Amino acid sequence: MILVASSDLLSSSTTEPLLAKLLRELFGPVAYAKVRLINRVLRKIGHFLAYAVLSLLSSRAARRAAQERDGELPRWTWRWAACAVGLCLVTAVADELHQSFTEERTGNVLDVLIDMAGATVAQVVLAIRARRRSNPPAANS
Repeated sequence: MILVASSDLLSSSTTEPLLAKLLRELFGPVAYAKVRLINRVLRKIGHFLAYAVLSLLSSRAARRAAQERDGELPRWTWRWAACAVGLCLVTAVADELHQSFTEERTGNVLDVLIDMAGATVAQVVLAIRARRRSNPPAANS
């Protein structure tokens, strides 16, 4: 998914005209500056969400591999989170490096930071969920 998204197939020059057409169909004439802004915001949201999902899936895969090896599913730990975010960092850097070699794309450090924010937020959500599961609220008497 990430490799396809980082190709020229989903470059701004491809998505922007499609978005402009969709916005015109829905709302009538839309200023070009607004289309560019909406396109940019949607693309950054896409970065955040893609790497949040990658972080969740890589963490889950590592835990399941440990379950296969040890016979029981290990609890979530910050170590699992660090591994998942580390994998996301390597993938994000490779993705941006790949984009720097494509015709219509450029590598962007800001995108790596957005990717890492998505990966980290996903792990924080998992941490909160794990903590709630291990410390259920006391029942009211």
